[in-house]
Amino acid sequence: MIRRASASADTAGPRPRAFGWAAGLRRVARAALPGLAVLLAFASPTDAAEYFVRPIISAGLDYDDNRRLDPVNPKTVTSQRYFPTLLFGVRTPAVNTSGIARAEIIEADDDELDRTNGFMRLKTTYTTPRDLWDVAVEWRQDSTLGTSILDPEEAVGQPLADESLAPDVDERPDADVRDLVRQEVQRTKVKFRPTLTHVLTPRLNLELGYRFSSTTFEDVPGTTLEDSTVHTMLGELAYQLTPIDTLIGRGKYAHFDSDASVFDQGSALGGLGHSFSETFDVELLLGATYTTFKEEASAGNPANSGDDTTFAVYLTVEKELRTGSVAAFFQRDVGGGGFGVARRGTQLDVLWDTIIVPDRWFFSLAGEAFKTDSIEEANSSDDRTYVQIVPRLRWQFSRQLALDISYRYRLNNQDRGPGTPDNAESNAGIIGLVFSFDRHAISR
Repeated sequence: MIRRASASADTAGPRPRAFGWAAGLRRVARAALPGLAVLLAFASPTDAAEYFVRPIISAGLDYDDNRRLDPVNPKTVTSQRYFPTLLFGVRTPAVNTSGIARAEIIEADDDELDRTNGFMRLKTTYTTPRDLWDVAVEWRQDSTLGTSILDPEEAVGQPLADESLAPDVDERPDADVRDLVRQEVQRTKVKFRPTLTHVLTPRLNLELGYRFSSTTFEDVPGTTLEDSTVHTMLGELAYQLTPIDTLIGRGKYAHFDSDASVFDQGSALGGLGHSFSETFDVELLLGATYTTFKEEASAGNPANSGDDTTFAVYLTVEKELRTGSVAAFFQRDVGGGGFGVARRGTQLDVLWDTIIVPDRWFFSLAGEAFKTDSIEEANSSDDRTYVQIVPRLRWQFSRQLALDISYRYRLNNQDRGPGTPDNAESNAGIIGLVFSFDRHAISR
């Protein structure tokens, strides 16, 4: 459902490069210590509480005929992937804290692709009669050759085992540098996202939020990737005009900082959320984003500054089906990229899932398409069009054991200059096996 939250009582010199597990954990501690304090405060229940833990082990084998999406010299790669995962949390009538810790161990016949990725997230919601507090801290270590459409815990062979750990609607992955850099460059991301939703009147909600994001790249010769930080302040008013219509006004201010450029932007959006039925919701927001930027001098490009105004669109469509659901998300706005400059992005994400045989056979189809271009014509490092489609079939042998079979198609179109092919395509077959241990819960 579209998340128009209501906090009612029943709402449940050169910059040093840091990379690696230890460095990532240090960045989490430095950037998110205040958030962790809030999370731990929320997670110290005084009421009756239920503590739970659930381990999951999965493994996958994939064969990709152009793993690096190279338009000139495609190379076939076979990879083995292992995903140890731990879900945990605590729940009380007012507090719900959930966490996930996950590793992705990759062993490929191309030794340069061998690596260990990681993902951790801790999320807490705290409810009072008029307020809903939502705080999340996230750490992720992956690479520029990632292929997942959703969060890492959605990787092949791994269904979500707890709905509370699903990614938020407004936190879909952005275009960034995925499959744009041929080298395997390690990337570490840290996010801190506190949000307060306050009920002003029975029909009017106020939402205030802060978003912090830090991205660090391994220092690999031959790449021009830039470390960056982003600070964002959000505000939103949602007024329930009728039982099925909600008027929405949203404002945002963001500050992006990297060695390549600094930019500030403000945006104003307005729109309507409409429920066509109990199972069909649509939300449309329209507005504009104004960006002022200052770019540092680089090889072949002088220092530059300027501004840009972009027409912004956010559209969400969600439909619950008798045996599944369909969701589509479209957005057009300006944000920061891995090359440290502001770029305009247009993106569409679609997800359809259905039950073929109850408790046995499941099918899903996930698709993503985006186009990016720099707002400064002289800097077009990540200008491109990208498409990815993943149909997936899952066979649930038993309550604990499942088999996943999927196919992945990728297309990357980038202007690489005269004499060089623009298009690179990839086809991959993936098979995965998942073993989910029983969920262990203790109440007190």
